[in-house]
Amino acid sequence: MTDLKPCPWCGKPPLLQWFTKEKSDPSPSLCLVACDTDRCSVHCHTDAFEKEEEAIAAWNRRKADEH
Repeated sequence: MTDLKPCPWCGKPPLLQWFTKEKSDPSPSLCLVACDTDRCSVHCHTDAFEKEEEAIAAWNRRKADEH
């Protein structure tokens, strides 16, 4: 697994969260990365992805990386 960058707003480590797409299928199928820190004023998160690597890449992407 690739390391997750800290939250860009509060600096705390984010959480990798899995959840189900449909109630009829109880196995986790979508993944997102989110800042779940109570003191974070933004509580940001990525979109949901089917692959863990995609969620991590989306979280780790920063505006400064796009230059």
